[in-house]
Formats: sequence, structure tokens, C-alpha cells
Amino acid sequence: MGTSRKLILAALVSALMVLALIVGFLPSESPLKTSSAGSGDGRVSMVNLVDMLLNPEAVSGVTLASRVKAVVVKTPEDNVTPPPLPVPLTANLTGGSGSDTVTFVANRATDTGAFNPSQSSWTGNVLSGPASFPWVGVLDISPFIPTTANVRETVRMYALANAAVATKATTLVYEAVSSPVSIAVETRPANEDGDDNGIPDSLSGLGTGEVWIANTATRTVTVVNLDSGAKAAGTVFYAPTPNVQIEAPNKDALVSAGLANASDDVFLVAAVTDNIADAIDTVDAGTVAEWATAAASAQPAARTNGSPYVVLAIVVNSGGTFSFITNLE
Repeated sequence: MGTSRKLILAALVSALMVLALIVGFLPSESPLKTSSAGSGDGRVSMVNLVDMLLNPEAVSGVTLASRVKAVVVKTPEDNVTPPPLPVPLTANLTGGSGSDTVTFVANRATDTGAFNPSQSSWTGNVLSGPASFPWVGVLDISPFIPTTANVRETVRMYALANAAVATKATTLVYEAVSSPVSIAVETRPANEDGDDNGIPDSLSGLGTGEVWIANTATRTVTVVNLDSGAKAAGTVFYAPTPNVQIEAPNKDALVSAGLANASDDVFLVAAVTDNIADAIDTVDAGTVAEWATAAASAQPAARTNGSPYVVLAIVVNSGGTFSFITNLE
């Protein structure tokens, strides 16, 4: 026993010597300085530093953010397959150590039993794997798409610090939990896309902060109302698929640039497809095949295996007259 204690003390002394050598070689203007315990000059106490190394602090708080937020996502009831609804998420931890993990989870706002605060536990079926620093991930909330038209569900996403599975069911016991990021998901009647091309027949059905997403047999179509409600020039961000993220100027930025009027409705239309010819339905001149050949030849680099084509258009509705913004300069 005495030998073990001596070895532990010797190891600790060796660690302190190494640490002292490292600190000793730091330049004098380095913000990391040492002092005796109890000094009040704002410098790092050597005793406290060793204590932090040997006894890492527990996580005391979690914050969660997403660039996709405060939106309503609408989708038709007759999708060929349910579209993915990926939400990029970023968490930050207060306290803890570099080895802490974050698990992103989601549940319906109406599921009041998802959290059990007395047990620091969450139960549900939509969750990510544990993410290490810098605690970023993508959570697909498509399982919450209502199966009946004209039904809206509010989905709340959370970040759990150092969550561990507690039961055979998906119950996680966590150290700290964030406030939620919320997104509403609404299923719309099939006749709102009467020709099944993935684009709603009337864009006016998309209000401020609303998004349409549909899966056809050949493409995923996203329509975003670029009026973000910000009342200031900025951007709108959305992820139509897990590996595609789009950022576009919002309506206020386009109005400030003289590209749209304040009274206009402005939409971003994005088609994601494996075959570029499937991105559009008609062309003004020639054939779709000719357009696809010309568009593919103009791509600046070779297509990476498995990467989709993304075709974008910014559509302006000026009192029922539609036009495209083709140059953002």
C-alpha cells in the first residue's frame, strides 16, 4: 500500500514538474500565468490549475442554436417518399472538459412526458449519436411529419450534455439540457401541387418564414419565402437534404440592392437531383436535354461521386407578374 502511495505521489510530482517546465518556457506576455493560491491578481493559481486537471468540472449549462429556426415547413401529403427535414445544430457547453459530448434529441411539443427533470432524463425516438467538440450535428425531424393533411406539429430540439442510455427503451440520462430550438412541420393537401412537379401551384400560400419541401420521383424541391421577417438586410438559410445547405439573400437585402420592390413577394426555388435533366420541366428554347448538356458542361469542376446537382432560382412575384433575378451583383 505504501509503495502504491509513493508511486502515485511520485507520478503527481513528475506531472507538476513537467507542467512547471511547460509554463516556464511560455513567453512573458502569455496570458497564462501562475501564482500562489489565494492571490487576487486575476492570474491562474497553480493549485487551482492542478485541481482542474485532476478533478474536471461538471457541465453546468448548455446552449443550442441552429441557422434553421422559427420556420414553418410545409409538405404535401402525397410525397413519393417522405422528404428529409435535416436541421443543422450547434451546441456550446459551460464548464466541463474537452471530453464532454452532446446528444441532439427531438420530440413533439405536445409530448410533455419526454423529460423527467427529477431524474434528469429524456425519452424519445429521434436522436443523434454523441458528438464531441465542437458539438455540431444534423438532426432529421422528418419522423414528425403528420400523416394527415392540414395538421401541424411543433417539433422541439434539445442538446443533452454527457447523455447515457439508461434503459432498453431510448431513455437518456443527462448532465445538462439546453433550451429548445423549435420548428413547425405541416402536411398540406395533395391538390396544392396538382401537377406533382414538387412546386406548389400557388406560391402565395407560403407566408413569412415558411418553407415548402416535396419529394417527387426524380427530385427534391424546396421553396423558401425570402421574407424572413427580419426587416433588415441579411440572409436566409435552409438545408433541403442532409448534404446540401443553401444560404440566399433575404427579401430586405434584395430590396436594398434594387433587385426587388418592397411590395413584391420573393422566393428561392431549389431542386436537388442526381440527374441534372430532372431539375427542370420546360425550357424557353431548345430541349431540356440540350439545356442539361449545356449546364453540365459549364460546371466549374468535376462532380464528386454521389454528390447531387442543385439548381437554384430566385422568383419575384410583382402583383401576379413573375420574373427571375438572374444577377445578384
